Amino acid sequence: MPSISTSIGIKIKKLRSLFLSRSSIRRLKNEEKEESSIALLHPEYELIDSIRPSRSLLSIPILLIRSITKTRFEIVGETLETIYTKINEEVPCSSLKKGVMIAPNECAYEVGKAIGHIVSGITQLWLDSKVNSDFVRGLIDAFIDCETNERLNLTQLTVVNNEADDQIDTISRLILLTRKSLRSIRLRRILVCETECASFLWNSIGQCSLIDNVEYEPRKKDKISRSFIMNALEGKRLDSLILSSVDGLTVNDLISIASTNGLSQLRVKGSLLNPSTLISDHFNRTLSNLDILLIHIDINFSLFDSIERESLRILLSSLKESSVLEVVHNSVANPIFVAKIISYWLNLAEETDRIVQLKIEGIGQETQDSAIGRLMRKVDSVQRVAWTPHQIVLSNHKGQVSILDCASLFGDE
Repeated sequence: MPSISTSIGIKIKKLRSLFLSRSSIRRLKNEEKEESSIALLHPEYELIDSIRPSRSLLSIPILLIRSITKTRFEIVGETLETIYTKINEEVPCSSLKKGVMIAPNECAYEVGKAIGHIVSGITQLWLDSKVNSDFVRGLIDAFIDCETNERLNLTQLTVVNNEADDQIDTISRLILLTRKSLRSIRLRRILVCETECASFLWNSIGQCSLIDNVEYEPRKKDKISRSFIMNALEGKRLDSLILSSVDGLTVNDLISIASTNGLSQLRVKGSLLNPSTLISDHFNRTLSNLDILLIHIDINFSLFDSIERESLRILLSSLKESSVLEVVHNSVANPIFVAKIISYWLNLAEETDRIVQLKIEGIGQETQDSAIGRLMRKVDSVQRVAWTPHQIVLSNHKGQVSILDCASLFGDE
């Protein structure tokens, strides 16, 4: 016959179990409310991350999926050796060579699902392959086919080179699945053609509560996403924003995005954005807080236009002394004129005592090297003060300009 203390212990366990069950019910109801806006937009994705299985607590620092041929892809990542045996049990068509996993394209879904069964978190996921969509579908399905409320913890997501809108839908689903942990989203050279896909993508990004870094650089001019971008980023406390080729983007849009956060890095390209529009009084507060500002100079820009030059001088002076102005200057000129472009920015840097980093697009490396050599020979005050494999730093009295080589990009890691 059980003792009194044993009986009390059994009753306490039953009460605790009942309490937890009721608590779980309340939690699920709250999650259903949270998901309702998504479900209205895409009913087929309702509660895609509300039911999960129990899994190991293995977290991978970085995972890179990259095409190596037309028919095969590779996976590069830290600690990959520790999980390969388990992956190979589900996907025997894969192989591991020198810490790199290689598999045929037709196995991408199975590989993604196998990884989803093993890991609970990925710090940085980089997708740059022909099988982006298949891999991600497998990863998502591994979490959908579950019975507990576990989420995939993903911090940084980079997607490069999607080829169809169905891939964007899949990426949007992944963003929804990881929206509680996602801090950085970088979408490079992607293609969004349908309004519904653009809406779903940016509604998904809008659900990310911790997001502080957004990069969106479509393959061609995006004429449909501007309003969705504005809605998604409203109220977000962003640290870095990179947007290019978004049709209709204005300085007022940037003011609206920056009004509720402390942007430190702003790299935005648009046909309605130029130095003269960026020096508006309403945008001055944002400029004064930036650590990095990127501007694009059109190929038709005149080095002899005094009004444009004054706008650039004011723009540079509006930045903090420690801030960096990144300039993408388009040109198809010969070394003589390219030397004039470099001299132009050296003089502005000297006048304003600000830091300028210059990327000249539309020319070859040989033309750029010839221009630098010509400038140093013709102007005694221009000196080379530093050099790395990716850039050269020239000075002219107090002014300094870092010139990126033709193969490098701003923000390259």
